Amino acid sequence: MKILKSLKKYLKPGCKYISVAVGLVLLPIALFAQAGGINGLVTDPGGNPLSGANVIVKGTPRGTATDNAGRFSLSDLAPATYLLIFSHLGYLPDTVHVTIEIRRITPLLIVLKENVLELQGVEMVLERDRTADQATSGRIIFRKHEVTAL
Repeated sequence: MKILKSLKKYLKPGCKYISVAVGLVLLPIALFAQAGGINGLVTDPGGNPLSGANVIVKGTPRGTATDNAGRFSLSDLAPATYLLIFSHLGYLPDTVHVTIEIRRITPLLIVLKENVLELQGVEMVLERDRTADQATSGRIIFRKHEVTAL
């Protein structure tokens, strides 16, 4: 009621926009009271926390990254079902559907699988200062079978 009284003193008597103004003031408060959230942990298959993993709420501008302990938190999410995308360099991305309920924090444990990359070869380029009668650069190329043998 205090909000309504303070709005009335700024608006002319009989103004038909009072109810609209009150609605606009109270709507964010009502939506905030209905919001929920997600708390979670992202680990590797061995249970080690993954620091810096990306957490994206698909279709929204919302997202975060995990802290040094692999934990993340997303708050103020309206009740709905969201698709979360988890990614980290060296790991396969994972997606999870999460249903947010009114004023509830949904806990999640995400285990990302390692993404093993097979290299075709490694190239090393060596350079040194130019001196008389010496090459100024060199190149060594290791092929796939040579890397495997190492």
